[in-house]
Amino acid sequence: MTNEEKQRAKEKAEELVYKFIEKDLVNPNRFDYELELEVWSSSVQFESAKQCALIAVDGIIEAITHIYETYEYRDFWIQVKKEIEAM
Repeated sequence: MTNEEKQRAKEKAEELVYKFIEKDLVNPNRFDYELELEVWSSSVQFESAKQCALIAVDGIIEAITHIYETYEYRDFWIQVKKEIEAM
């Protein structure tokens, strides 16, 4: 996997976890991954969001395994899973 692909996987991991974090009620249009992850990194909500994202990625990996004969897509999602676990 190239560095560019790893970076895309990291960005996708952040995006997925962010989607499971409750939206900022004061400014619902704010979309700053680094700030949001910093604020929530030690919270129960962040850990819950990670678990939800991992469940979603596991479902994607399982579906891809049954649909595609190539491992290219599966390898990307496995990298996304690793990035979420590392958060």
